[in-house]
Amino acid sequence: SLLDTIDLEFDIETYISTSKGQGGSGHDRVILFLNTVKKENRRFTMEEIMARTDLSRPSILRLFNTYFSDKITNISEPGSRGVYEAK
Repeated sequence: SLLDTIDLEFDIETYISTSKGQGGSGHDRVILFLNTVKKENRRFTMEEIMARTDLSRPSILRLFNTYFSDKITNISEPGSRGVYEAK
């Protein structure tokens, strides 16, 4: 099922448009989030992506392993909280 429209919010400072709502599939929401953090050249935590995409940890990890394994690097130290970087 495809959405008829997607409400976007434009950030004049970064020139990035992001979805205002939580519409779209989980896959699409993760793609939007990864594109944003990659463009901003910054790292992110699991808690941040969970909050921004409204997905659970298992759902995000499943998407990471299935679709995004070549686009994400876990750069955290063993035993510490997950810090990730988008390639």
